[in-house]
Amino acid sequence: MNTLILPSINLLILLAVLFYFLRQPIKDFVKARHHSVATELQKSQGMLRESKIKYDEFVTRLSSVDSEIESLRMTSRQDALEMKARILAQAQKLSVNIQSDAKNAAMTLRNELKSELSKELGEAVLSRAAKIISTKLSSADHSKIRNDFARQVGGSQ
Repeated sequence: MNTLILPSINLLILLAVLFYFLRQPIKDFVKARHHSVATELQKSQGMLRESKIKYDEFVTRLSSVDSEIESLRMTSRQDALEMKARILAQAQKLSVNIQSDAKNAAMTLRNELKSELSKELGEAVLSRAAKIISTKLSSADHSKIRNDFARQVGGSQ
């Protein structure tokens, strides 16, 4: 037992010296560590709150994105229908204009052709009449026509 008492006393003296000299540095270390852990915990809680706020914002945005997309789809459909109606209205107006222009062009062409046909028919009739007259009139008929013409021209003066 003797062998245990001296080392035990040495151990107690060592522990007392260590406790005396290391008590304040260990207290300071524990306080600093406690302070740094508390600071990190506060930072983590702040970041957690910010993350929750951002998460809630993103959830709100995501839920509103679906309605926004549907709104854009509806707006696009309405715009497309309005554009279709405008295009159809313009096409109908253009169709009416084309028909009117075609009628006017046809009438103009018809009148030109009618005038040309009348002119050609008149020329053909005169040519045929001249041919008939030249073949069927005798020299006596020629002199009678000249005398009648001279009388009419002379009488009109």
